[in-house]
Order: sequence, then structure tokens, then C-alpha cells
Amino acid sequence: MSHQAHKSSGFQRALEVWNRRKWLATVVFMVVLAGSLSAIWALPSLYRSSATVVVDRREVPDSFVRSAVTGELEPRLDSISQELLSRARLEAVVTRFDLYRDLRRQEGTPEAAVQQMRRDIQFAAKATEQPGGKNTTIAFTLSYRGMDPDTVARVTNALATSYVEENSRVRERQAAGTAQFLKGQLAEVKQKVEEQERILGAQPQPVETELAALERLNTRLKINTDRQLRALDRRERLVRGFDVVEGPGGTISPSGGAESIAARLAKLKHELTELRTRYSDKYPDVIRVKSEIAALERRRAEEPPETPPAPERARGRRDEAAAGQDKDPLKEITAELKALKDEEHTLRQAIATYEGRADNAPKRQQEYQRQARDYATLKEQYQSLL
Repeated sequence: MSHQAHKSSGFQRALEVWNRRKWLATVVFMVVLAGSLSAIWALPSLYRSSATVVVDRREVPDSFVRSAVTGELEPRLDSISQELLSRARLEAVVTRFDLYRDLRRQEGTPEAAVQQMRRDIQFAAKATEQPGGKNTTIAFTLSYRGMDPDTVARVTNALATSYVEENSRVRERQAAGTAQFLKGQLAEVKQKVEEQERILGAQPQPVETELAALERLNTRLKINTDRQLRALDRRERLVRGFDVVEGPGGTISPSGGAESIAARLAKLKHELTELRTRYSDKYPDVIRVKSEIAALERRRAEEPPETPPAPERARGRRDEAAAGQDKDPLKEITAELKALKDEEHTLRQAIATYEGRADNAPKRQQEYQRQARDYATLKEQYQSLL
């Protein structure tokens, strides 16, 4: 009860004080409000105008000019801002638009007006990353405040125009250096690409190519061996057809007569028929068989119809062999065998070389792949500069 009575008495006292002093409080509030409104009404109106300037990075490959060209964008913008806020530039703007007349008249010099204009100008920069992360767009807002809205707008536009013009002049100066820089980079990368092409050209062939070449060499060696065997067989049969043996009483009798020549002709004609089914008339074996057939037919045509005694027949064969020695097919076969032997030697050397390369194929394959990757990288850089 006592606590509630105490609270009630305190409220009653406050209410009594308010009732006694409310008119005084109202008068004080109205006086303060009127003074504040008067002060606000007496203050000059201030207007602010803003202009947004957007600066794009130039599209030059970052791998070449990150530190030399594109990395100078932010310092260049700061430098231009300082140039625009310099005393000479601001004094020219103050004079052009007749700014701060009262302040200049009071101070007698434009220095105070320049300082005030610096305070009235504001810069707010913002960098925006474009999709893909390739280029960065820098946008900044330039604002100016003053008492005349038309003058504020014209001053803001003039400052923004000056900024754009100064940035264009700086970029033009840098363009010449950038073009020269890119020209040097292009020549350097082109030289590296050509050098890498030369290195790749000097590299041994890939293992697949070498294995294919080795297979072709082995095939040629097999064909060479078959041709040697056929040549040896022909020489053996031809030698048997010309052999003579010494008979009883010192007489010489041939190991074969007209029957041997006829049999040999039959075999050669059969062989010629088989060769023509597989090869043309210009094939070496076809030409060789035809020459042997012609030689045997000439021999058979030159033999006398009557059969002389054995000694005379033997001597006649010897004289005929001596007379027709220059046309003997044995010489042709011997020359062919020599050429085949030389070819076999060359083929075996080449096979040994390719087999040695095949043994080192894994190591060489890794080196070739590394060189190919370097070449692809340089080629991509070269294309990006074109």
C-alpha cells in the first residue's frame, strides 16, 4: 500500500509541475524551432551533379603484357585524377566558369577558391570483373557541388570531358609503345615456333612409324631372299644343261643333248606362263626368263641336223660355248645374284638401325611428346598475338 501511494504521489507532483510550466516549455520549443528554421532558410542551397566514367582494359593477352601494359591502368587513373585536381587545372576551371566570386574577392587570390573546389569535387572508383575473368572494367563517379544548378552541371561535364581527353592522350602515347612491344613479342614467338618446328623435324620418328618401316624392310628382305633362291636354282639348272663329262677312252659326251634343251625350254616356258599371270612383261624375272628361252632356241636352231661322232660333238659344244660365251645367261644370273647380295646387306643394316631405335622407343617417345607440347603452347601464343 505504501509503495503504491509513493508512486502515485510522484506522478501527481510531475503532473503539477507540467501544469505550472507547460506554457514556458512550449514557448522555448517554438523559439528554438523558429530559430532553426530561420537558419536553414538562410543557408544557401547546394546542388550536386555527378558523371560516371567507364574505362575498359585493352584486350591484350595477359601472358605478355600483364606487368608492362594492362597492369598500369589503376596507376594511370590515379595520375590523371591528380592532374585534374592540380592548381593549374582547377584555376582554369574557376576562371572559365567564374566560380567562388565572393571567396576570391575576400582573399584576393585564387588559392582559396582552388582549395574550396578540391573539397567540392569527389571521386568514387569501382572495379567490375567481367564474365570469364578476362578483362576488368573500372567505373568511377565524378561529382561536384555548388550553389547554382546550371553551373554545377556544366562544371561536372567539363571535368568529365577533361578526364576522358586526358585518358585518351595517355592511351595514344601508350598505343605506340604497346604496338612496338607486341611486334617484338610476335617476332620472338615466331622465332621460337620455327625453332621448335626444326627440333620436332629433327626428332626421330614415332615408334609406330618405325615399326611400320621395320615391317616393310623385313618384307623386302624376304622378297630378296626368295629372288636369290630362284636365281641359284636357275643357275644350277643352267649349269646342268651345259655340263659335259669325259667318257671311256678319253671321249667327251654331253650330259644332255637335244632332249635336255627341249626339257629346259619346256620348263622355262612353263615358268614364263606363271610369271605372266602375276607380273607384267617389264618385270625383271619375266625379262630374264624370256632371254633364256631366246638363247636356248638359238642354240637349238644352230645345231646341225645330223649327229656327228661323240668326240666331234663334244668339241663342237666346246667351240660353241666359247663362241657364245658373251651371251651366256650364267653371267646375267651371276650379276643378278651380286646385286641381290648387295641389296640384302643394305637391308640388314637398315633393319639393325630400326631395331636399335625400337629398343629406345619409350625414352624417345617421352621426349617427342614433351617437344610436341612445347610446340603446341608456342603455336597458341603466336595465334593469340596475330
